[in-house]
Amino acid sequence: MKLGRWGNGAYSLGRLRTRKGNAIPEDLTHIVAACGAALLRAERRPRTPTGSPAPSRPDHQGGSGVLKFCTLAESTPTSELLLAVGGRNAFECSAHLLFEKVDTPYTFLLENRRAFDDAGPADVPLWSDVISFFHQMTRLSIEEPARTKAALEHLEAALAQAKEMWTFILEETDDDNEWIPNPRQKGVLGIKVTQEIVDSWRETLDEAELVVKGKKLIPFWRGKSGERGVNLRRVFLEPRRFDPIEWVQGTAAGPYLEKGTMTKFADPRVGARLNKAFGGPSAFLGFGLWFN
Repeated sequence: MKLGRWGNGAYSLGRLRTRKGNAIPEDLTHIVAACGAALLRAERRPRTPTGSPAPSRPDHQGGSGVLKFCTLAESTPTSELLLAVGGRNAFECSAHLLFEKVDTPYTFLLENRRAFDDAGPADVPLWSDVISFFHQMTRLSIEEPARTKAALEHLEAALAQAKEMWTFILEETDDDNEWIPNPRQKGVLGIKVTQEIVDSWRETLDEAELVVKGKKLIPFWRGKSGERGVNLRRVFLEPRRFDPIEWVQGTAAGPYLEKGTMTKFADPRVGARLNKAFGGPSAFLGFGLWFN
C-alpha cells in the first residue's frame, strides 16, 4: 500500500466516496492527503533525468485502505452507538455539576450550589448528585435503535474492506514507498511484516466477521462453560436499555444467549498463536492500529 504524488509535487486523493457512494467531506479528504504528504516528506525518492522527484501513483490496495478509513471516519460505530442512547435524563439530573446555566425541570438543583473545591465529605446534596450521575449513566435507554443497526453496518463494511485491502497487498510485486508492505516488500516505517503476521491477521479478520455476522458466539461468562454464548449481531439489531452493571452480572445478556459454535478467540491456543506471531498483546494492538 503506497502513498502517491501527482504532477508538481502536490498530494491529492481526489474526491473520495464511501462504499455506499456517499461523498467524503472535502476537509476530510484534505486531511488524509496531508497525512500522506507528511509521511512522504522525508523520503529519499529516485530522481528523473531533470533532477525532479520521480512521480509515484497510489496503488489499488492503497485506495482500498483509504476507503476503509473513510468508511469508519464517515460515521464510526462508536459515534452511532453514542447517538443511539438517550442521555436527556442524565443531563437534566446532573449537568448542573459541570455547567453554570442548565435547562432542567429540577430547578432546585441550581440553588445553593457549591464548587467541588468547597465541598466536604458531609456535603450530602453534592455527593448525591455525583452518585446520581453515575447511576444515570448505567441505565441509558435506546432512543434511536436504527443507529445501532447503522453501527453494525459500519463494522461489517470496515471488515470487508480490510479483507479486500489485504488481497491487493499480497498481489503487489513492486517495492516503492509501501505504507503497509507485504512479506516481500520493505515498508516506509521499517517494520517487517512476516507471512506469519499476515496469515494471523487475516484469520483474525475472518473470525471477527463471523462473530459480527452472528455465525459464531461469544462465550457467556456465567453458568456452565461452553453451554451458551452471546450473539453479538442480535445485540446490535435488537437493542435494549444499556446497563453495564447488568452486562457484567450477566442478566442483560440473557435475551441474546444461544447455543452454537463459539468463536476461536476464546481458545487459549489461538491467543498464544497470535502472541507468538505479533510478539505479545500490546504488539498485536499496535499492528491492529497500523493495519486499520
